Amino acid sequence: MREIYIFCEGATEQGFCKAVLEPHLFPQGEGRLHPIKIAHSRSHGVAHRGGVGSYAAIRGDIQRQLKS
Repeated sequence: MREIYIFCEGATEQGFCKAVLEPHLFPQGEGRLHPIKIAHSRSHGVAHRGGVGSYAAIRGDIQRQLKS
């Protein structure tokens, strides 16, 4: 089974991945798509998501996900 991980800015992109991309990429159900919402900043223990302006802002989330 093939798996693809996609980093998304928010819930809209996550929904698009599941509703449009997954059926297109895996029409026979032979794979899974994993959309992952990423945080662009953290403040007082709260992750703020959406509206990513640069790679530097999301680099930590991407690296943590790749290590897991």
